Amino acid sequence: MSEDNKDSFTTASKGYFTRKPQKIHVAHRRSPSELTSLMIEQLNLGEDNNQSGGSNNSSFLPPPPTVTVHQSPGRNNVSGNGGYHSRNQSESKPDNTMSPGNFQNSPRSHSRTGSYSGGHSRTNSGHAGHNRRQSLQLNEAKKHALEEQTKRGVVISGNGSAGSSPDVANGNISTNDDYTFPRSSSKGISRNSSVNSRSFKFPQTNISNNDSNDYNNDFMTSPRKFKFGSGGSFGHSRNNSTNNSNNLSSKFQHTPSNSESMGQPGTTGLLEPFSHKQNPQSVSSIQAFNANSSANANVSANATAANQRKSLFAPYLPQSNIPKLIEEGRLVVGTLRVNKKNRSDAWVSTDGILDADIYICGSKDRNRALENDLVAVELLCVDDVWGNKKEKEEKKRRKDLGNNQDMVDGDYHNDATINQQFSPRKTPSFNGGSNTNAFDDMLTKTPPQNKSHLSEETPQPKLKRKGSLKQRPTQKKNDDVEVEGQSLLLVEEEDINDEFKPLYAGHIVAVLDRIPGQLFTGTLGLLRPSQNNNSNESNNSQNGNPNNVNKKPKIIWFKPTDKKVPLVAIPTEQAPEDFIDNPGKYTKYMYMASIKRWPITSLHPFGTLVGPVGEIENPQTNVECILKNNNFQSDEYLDPNDKKKERKNFNSLEIDETKNEFRPVYENPNICIINENENLGSDLSLSVEQIDNDRVKLSCHVIDISEHLESGSNLDKRIRKRSTGVFLPQRNVPLLPRKVENNCSFKIGSKSACISCHYVLNMKTQKIEESKIEESFVLPSYLVKSSELENFDPVYKSISDLVKRNRMSDFSGKIHDLPLLYKLDDENMKCDSLKYYFNSSNSIIDEIKMKVNNTVAKKIYTQLGDCAFLRKQSEPLSTTFYSFMLRVSEFPFLEDELNFESPIDCLQSITKIEDQTLREVVELMFYKTMNRAKYCVAGKTDEDVMENFLLNYSLYTHFTSPFKRYADHVVHRQLKICLKMEKGELTLEEADKNVTEVESLKITAEYCNFKKDFAFAAQEQAIHLLVCETISDLTSNTSSKFDQILTLGRVVQVYESSFDVFIPEFGIEKRVHGDQLPLIKAEFDNNNKKLELFWSGSQDSAIYLPVDEKKPQSFRNSIKNKFKTASKNIADHELNLVSLPELSPEVKKKFESMGMQEPDLHILKELKKEFLQMKEFDPSTEAIDVFRKRTFTRVEDFNTPNNEIELAYVQEIKELNMVPILVRAEIGMALPCLSVRALNPFV
Repeated sequence: MSEDNKDSFTTASKGYFTRKPQKIHVAHRRSPSELTSLMIEQLNLGEDNNQSGGSNNSSFLPPPPTVTVHQSPGRNNVSGNGGYHSRNQSESKPDNTMSPGNFQNSPRSHSRTGSYSGGHSRTNSGHAGHNRRQSLQLNEAKKHALEEQTKRGVVISGNGSAGSSPDVANGNISTNDDYTFPRSSSKGISRNSSVNSRSFKFPQTNISNNDSNDYNNDFMTSPRKFKFGSGGSFGHSRNNSTNNSNNLSSKFQHTPSNSESMGQPGTTGLLEPFSHKQNPQSVSSIQAFNANSSANANVSANATAANQRKSLFAPYLPQSNIPKLIEEGRLVVGTLRVNKKNRSDAWVSTDGILDADIYICGSKDRNRALENDLVAVELLCVDDVWGNKKEKEEKKRRKDLGNNQDMVDGDYHNDATINQQFSPRKTPSFNGGSNTNAFDDMLTKTPPQNKSHLSEETPQPKLKRKGSLKQRPTQKKNDDVEVEGQSLLLVEEEDINDEFKPLYAGHIVAVLDRIPGQLFTGTLGLLRPSQNNNSNESNNSQNGNPNNVNKKPKIIWFKPTDKKVPLVAIPTEQAPEDFIDNPGKYTKYMYMASIKRWPITSLHPFGTLVGPVGEIENPQTNVECILKNNNFQSDEYLDPNDKKKERKNFNSLEIDETKNEFRPVYENPNICIINENENLGSDLSLSVEQIDNDRVKLSCHVIDISEHLESGSNLDKRIRKRSTGVFLPQRNVPLLPRKVENNCSFKIGSKSACISCHYVLNMKTQKIEESKIEESFVLPSYLVKSSELENFDPVYKSISDLVKRNRMSDFSGKIHDLPLLYKLDDENMKCDSLKYYFNSSNSIIDEIKMKVNNTVAKKIYTQLGDCAFLRKQSEPLSTTFYSFMLRVSEFPFLEDELNFESPIDCLQSITKIEDQTLREVVELMFYKTMNRAKYCVAGKTDEDVMENFLLNYSLYTHFTSPFKRYADHVVHRQLKICLKMEKGELTLEEADKNVTEVESLKITAEYCNFKKDFAFAAQEQAIHLLVCETISDLTSNTSSKFDQILTLGRVVQVYESSFDVFIPEFGIEKRVHGDQLPLIKAEFDNNNKKLELFWSGSQDSAIYLPVDEKKPQSFRNSIKNKFKTASKNIADHELNLVSLPELSPEVKKKFESMGMQEPDLHILKELKKEFLQMKEFDPSTEAIDVFRKRTFTRVEDFNTPNNEIELAYVQEIKELNMVPILVRAEIGMALPCLSVRALNPFV
């Protein structure tokens, strides 16, 4: 291999910024504290530019470079301003740009370190003691990743995703709607060269902060005004007022500082991570470079003093150089996802550049980036990163052993992070033996042997265990309780270990974009948690008895509820007056804070305390925290003088019927308004007419929101800021102001302006024969709840089945709904059941709406081309799908059920599984291989990834819910333009620029995406909160005091000392940890996927408390309920009494007011029937026997270490078996948690 091709790889045929194959570089280093050659080279350039300014106070102001991205054939950018679309209508002077050849900070045009060759600079600048990590060409990294996947038996398809059909691979997308993509852009619109990318621009120097009382200027525009196009200026704009939308082309400016600024006081919480400030002494990194650069700089005394502090993080690269580095393949751009179970680690999703996510190991490599940041990453050699990780873990293990003498034989790591191993006992066989199947080869590969990546000189860490039961440190257990206990489903991260290392690893060298104005809720503490755990003096101080009141601390600590957010240092001056003297007084209160800056010399960011939220035990406080944590302030429409009321000047437009005489009027008596939430207005109505014996006409009428709201108005901007409604069981935050929503809503007997979609359906042939879209007026006659549509007219169920069969291209047998997977596209408008993920009560109306969305998507894409506002979802990556296949192939009963030829075949076969609980378990596992759907603009998206995989539509958008989503408003306006263009009333050039400019639409799509994801997260967290409150009430009200619920759960996966269970009655997934059970040991049989629990025969798991949970630093300290009821008594309460556990009258009333169904304990009902039958046959039968009957147990002799023979009480845990479990609500923490214990069947 030539030197030029060493340590580099070429991406697939489509990429983030280019559709051509792109060479990407990889760097080597020896430790996270070491700078790569690329960083030294770029930071030297930044230093030189600072010094060349002639004055220490001069700003670093590089000219805006023009970044030329590889153009796709036939997709030239013809935009008059170089590909940049201005958001306003006013003229702007063209920016002065530089060609890449004249790029001022290009590493090829300026090097102070000697020659530059092969994408890497060998320096001799005398930075002593700093080892170079060579920047290498990335063929090697791609090659290494391919070799790793080959070892695992994974075959990668051409586009990096799993099992693409030949049609898709060739660009001929064969989906049910039989849509052919136009090969050229229509109506003169060309596709931008930045294909499938999150383009970006850098911040302007001045940000206007207008008074919020100004009705026209208090709207904060989209947080993501970023662009990466060819021929245009390269910059980034963050606006805080409506009037700043014309400043997108302003220049980026550096100001002296050594920290990353994340917002300043007075900016209404807007974070500004790109006011990254540089001077000669701050561009240094971890120590040697710092010393040398300081020696050559003329610095002030204050700056010199500041630099005496140790640099803990590497400074960010000069942002003006990043576009060139990305173009050269020396950096990769992606979105950061923090590992919730270990927030030091993270992953970066590149959205198509690479075929797997990039592993970010440790806080140094994460380099102060936060969740959802758009980051620039330099790839590193995986073996280097993995070796450093193992060394770090070994040091931590030794430290933990020293601090936990009572568990000196424990093995301190969480076994559930261990990858699903290959099973040597059999090679999985899958149906479908076509030679074209990309997965045939991977299934016949011989599994690789477990080889060490370390050199022979590196000693392997010995496994230390308490018997064979793994123990977690107390702090790890505390974190797991919060992480696993505060979500309905378990958090899944890519499994990595010595055998299956990450395919890619890297470190973050710059943050390119961050969600503005983020607020976090949490609690206040005088000391960090680690200090509380290790210092008695600290404990005394926390209790309000500080040992030394004369030394007042300068900061206090804010601990966010979200485990992905780091501890935040807050100035003491912002704390409550008596907090330092009496911190224990405030432990029961939740507060709100924001992050402002994160210096390279600090382990933690610095922030501002915004204010209190309320008491932890108040349910309303928890709901408010959920909204705040998910970036919903809910104040866009409030009157600044009275925050309890909405502004009176927000009104919808009146419909001028004289201008709408062309609209037909539909007064069919069968037209019914569909009500999805009785507390909100209705934006959808349906009607069905019989045409003849075989055919029916289905009409779907959606409120024409574009007739009621003026595009670009103050109200429209506020609606855009909220972006989506949030519908929690406890509280609704609608998209529109209440008055506007009421004025626009359908009403019985009242004429409403609509957009109607008509379909002619042949019920005999099960085909959709015709479709038509038109503007209309509708007078509905009925109001029907969405869940009762089938009762209103059974023909709707038949229509829904017909549409579903056409969508899935499956006309044989029954097709079961997959409600969990559909949550990846859209959340519910109303939560009417605790089984949030598996509730399919609205499946009929959802199927009809999905078809209408598909029809509209095809319409706007055909007419508008690149401007079309769509919603895409990619199929699973080959690596994740293959991992899913390995796991599911081991399940009994599924050998003939699933088809693994391709992801879409697998998806269709899941719908055929008859056993509901089994189907839900497989659906749950498939769900974890998928990403959520995303809004996109056709001109910024490659046609290969424009489809919606999950719904099996080649084109899809959101149109049917304008009262719920702002994205629907954009699509409505685009559809109206299409209808007018068809009539010759309008040309594309005359159309509304807000919905026809690709750059503006790209910004809107990005903003809608992150708000949509937050809305989903808020709804899920609110349901989990309600489940916790429900279980707590079921087990503690006056009629049933037995602490926990004893029920059955389905085993999803087993690990070395734990196993995951799915609990059908509540639709939740939880992990059972062996170190919280009275076990002697646990033995894991990987070949048979079996975990054997060796129980202590005398201890009840319902009341068992591990030794470490008795310590003051354990989470158990804050739990109010103490769980003192024995398992036998719980079973008697549940099955031996007259009735099953019931809700208290107060909670029943709460469920009724929310319009929700009470929990259906259907498993306990069946167990109660079985118990009564057993008792008739044998009166001595106890209730606990019904649960013991479901366990696989044995008693055997075993030799103790003292060679004594004792009895071993063994329970076998196998995947997919039903096992008895105890579900408990842990009340008293910042947010209530759910945890699960296994029943000891021998007590």
